[in-house]
Amino acid sequence: MMNTASSTDQPILTTKSAALSQWTRRNHVSKMPQIGFLLFLLLNAILFIRPMDIFASVKSWPIYEVLSLVCLAVSFRAVIKQFTSQSLLSRPITVCVVGLLIAVALSQISHFQFTTAWNCALEFSKVVVYYLLLVAVVNTPARLRWFLGCTAVFACIHIGMAVVQYHGLIDLPAMRPVEEQARAKENGEIITRFRMCGAGLFHDPNDLSVLAATTIMLCLFPLVEFDPSRPKGWWAAAFFSLLALLLCGYGLILTESRGGFIALMAGLAIFSLMRFGLKRSLIVAAVALPVIAGLFSARQTDFHMMRRTTAQLRMGFWVRGLDLFKHSPIFGIGQGNFQPAVGYVAHNSFVQSFTELGFFGGTLFLGAFFLALWPIYLLSPRYIVNSDLNRLRPYFLAMLITWVVGMMSLSRSYVPPTYMLLGVATVYLLLTDSWQPRVNGRLAARLIGLSLIFLAGVYVFIRVFHRGS
Repeated sequence: MMNTASSTDQPILTTKSAALSQWTRRNHVSKMPQIGFLLFLLLNAILFIRPMDIFASVKSWPIYEVLSLVCLAVSFRAVIKQFTSQSLLSRPITVCVVGLLIAVALSQISHFQFTTAWNCALEFSKVVVYYLLLVAVVNTPARLRWFLGCTAVFACIHIGMAVVQYHGLIDLPAMRPVEEQARAKENGEIITRFRMCGAGLFHDPNDLSVLAATTIMLCLFPLVEFDPSRPKGWWAAAFFSLLALLLCGYGLILTESRGGFIALMAGLAIFSLMRFGLKRSLIVAAVALPVIAGLFSARQTDFHMMRRTTAQLRMGFWVRGLDLFKHSPIFGIGQGNFQPAVGYVAHNSFVQSFTELGFFGGTLFLGAFFLALWPIYLLSPRYIVNSDLNRLRPYFLAMLITWVVGMMSLSRSYVPPTYMLLGVATVYLLLTDSWQPRVNGRLAARLIGLSLIFLAGVYVFIRVFHRGS
């Protein structure tokens, strides 16, 4: 199914004909019922469009939970197969995600909060089931393309409703813009501004901005890879992708989120480097950056971070998080306990994971994204047989980087979209027969070292830039 790593954890290079044979065998013996995949697409429509958060009449309906259980029942055999020893040893991202469920429980059990541990683990198990379902049913290149396309459509529907709500054309209480006040520097007047937000998981403007930035990476694919010789459907896909790109860009502007803008720039930079190379990327950047800076609001492009109250406030939360981490370094202070202890969420998913889940859970969370990014980055296009999968590689990396950078200023440690990206990375690595490090003591040592470097880096960053007492 995948290449086996050597003793030095380096990929074993196979011939293209051998890779083609492996890919053909795998994608022609799939026994997954089509209904499981269709149900999973419907599950994602519920997840992203959020009807239970938008419409009061269905607010109490457990739509997502029921549909998730039905999808699990239909795809149960494919989900269970992921727990064989051979599968787990060769899928380190899956081990990290399942391990996080254990970390969530241990973070409460270590403080003798057994009832809370059960409730937290039960809630997070929904996220783990979502990840496992994604890996189980999105098992061919065609299904991966459909899944990504449908996800982009669902995200655009949510962003589109938020834009319409922002301009007052509809009235959805869950999507009403967030009102913020700021004091004008010139005369001390109070200025009120409204920032666009979504519903449910994306109610915060910053959360919606990162969703828009990540969706932009998907919308670029039909445009950049456009081929006039392809069927007419490709022209339609390119046209609608252009509309979606404009919608997401406009939505990102209306959120006035600096974190979302930074995430977008990081994703575009990685995409351009991977797709066009350094020289052409520098030329594109010289032309595009002034245009982008002119389009986005002054709040989003103001990077005098050391003088920003919001940036200093968030770094103060990181300081508190590291202090709490020192008191419970192994299993953390307990999942969900950061906000009660500090008064706010961490505004950094990785700091929150280390604080709430300790070094054990924080290493698993950080390691999952490292194991998603690094193998895809190392993957040589010469060994990707499917042409669409080959072309998708820069977009996958851009999506992952956009979300990771967004999580550096948001608390997104336990929500399904975060694990959707990890699931997509796992599927991509499986479909391309890519090398992944096997789960063993050497990998554990590397992830521990990575966590130590991350914690040291956060500590140094705070010491340099934070002006708190």
